[in-house]
Amino acid sequence: MSSGCRSAEGGSRRGHHPLRYLSGFRSHRLHRAGRIRILATSGGKRLSQLPEVATFAEQGFPHIVASGWVGIFAPADTPRPIIDEWSAALVTTVRSAASQQRLINLGVEPTGTSPDEFAAIVEADVARWAPIIKLSGFQAE
Repeated sequence: MSSGCRSAEGGSRRGHHPLRYLSGFRSHRLHRAGRIRILATSGGKRLSQLPEVATFAEQGFPHIVASGWVGIFAPADTPRPIIDEWSAALVTTVRSAASQQRLINLGVEPTGTSPDEFAAIVEADVARWAPIIKLSGFQAE
């Protein structure tokens, strides 16, 4: 967690920030301990770790839907059989009971998608966020 997140977290706990966006397992632990109250989650469905917390959409804000993902990329010219082999190994690992529990404990909703499913997720996110990034004037260095 970056120092900015730590500062936001601390400020929220001390009551300096009446409303704040926090992410990750630290906010889940603070919520469970009663030190902060999570008002909503931004995913398309409730988190298994926080079933009592409704989504923004459930609370009347249907356009606030966003979730993060973690993926592994390979060079574009990587042969498909190699991609499929790596993918099978990764999916097996992510879907194992031990990995599932560890990831859930970290505040992650593990899935383990196929290369084609993941490509569709990335493509949809690029289509969704590219206009917003362009409008902001952000320039990568």
